[in-house]
Amino acid sequence: MMPLDGDAELRAELAGLAGGGRQPVWLLAPYAYTETGRMFGLPWRRCMRIDVGLAILFRADRVRFRSAVSRELVRPRHSKALIGMGAGAVVMAVAATASTAAGPAHRPSAVDRCLVGFWVEAPSVQPMLLPGSVVARVERRGAIWSFSPDGTATVHPGRSTIDSTVYEGTGAIHWTVDTTPGQLTLTAPTGTAALVAADGTSRPLDAGDSALPGPYTCREDTMTAPGELSVAVLHRITITVGHSKPGGAGS
Repeated sequence: MMPLDGDAELRAELAGLAGGGRQPVWLLAPYAYTETGRMFGLPWRRCMRIDVGLAILFRADRVRFRSAVSRELVRPRHSKALIGMGAGAVVMAVAATASTAAGPAHRPSAVDRCLVGFWVEAPSVQPMLLPGSVVARVERRGAIWSFSPDGTATVHPGRSTIDSTVYEGTGAIHWTVDTTPGQLTLTAPTGTAALVAADGTSRPLDAGDSALPGPYTCREDTMTAPGELSVAVLHRITITVGHSKPGGAGS
């Protein structure tokens, strides 16, 4: 974990959710791809871990972000709970140190290491199957993708324009993901997503309309997935964090 002080808008949102009084020490877990957080520490020094997936959710789905953070902020109201969580954090730190001393753990992964992380989908025009078996050309932009080492892919739909109507994406769809050289396979979709217009009109979003084509190339910060009728281009998202100072929160 490292101090979360490189994103002023995110910090302001967290401060507002925490309310008055002494703020927790906000920490980013840059390799935790889950969309959760965790409060720990002692009554006089509370810390809140923000998983990188939750930080990305701040941009993709503000309602779910606020719900997840608020749930953690109100959880540890008693000193016993805080002390217990602080003790747990110490045990975890000792275990991590022992693991590092013993050598890095090698876990099997079905996901191309280049893909692991978070990506934003560039604007593109793609086909979508609408109710009544009508195929429409849809301009998509801003969908956020994540690929985790455990073999899970998630998409939070962004903004879509269908027949001149602009829709905002809600919800998320999750897949089991597997990769072989140059080929991406998404299976077993779960979750729900929809497109909602300004007047409240909603369109359910089928997993097939959100999935990436199979062939892909991944080079550093760009991923390209060409399909039969369109090409999806994704750009890696990086989270800016501060550096700890002697005697500071990250010491």
